[in-house]
Amino acid sequence: MSGRILVGTCSWADKTLIDSGWYPPEAKKPEDRLRFYSEQFPVVEVDSTYYAIPQERNPEAWVERTPPEFVCSGEGPAGGAAGGGAGEDELLLQGPAAGDRR
Repeated sequence: MSGRILVGTCSWADKTLIDSGWYPPEAKKPEDRLRFYSEQFPVVEVDSTYYAIPQERNPEAWVERTPPEFVCSGEGPAGGAAGGGAGEDELLLQGPAAGDRR
């Protein structure tokens, strides 16, 4: 069995990451940071999906702002069927390289 392991961080908007100076000075807005982040890593965990299902426009914007092969990974909402904890439902969003934009 072959596969690949993707390594990223828990969020492109994490305060610790922003305060660390890792982002270039011109990456002031979240969308600028996502574009830069997606050029450095192949995947990101989207924390906000755990707390609520995002409005449709949000994931569409993530796809528009990242390369086709970039993956957004997130957990299903805390109140969802999974019930929280390990083994939660996982949401994956990948661009056109996956064959579908959603």
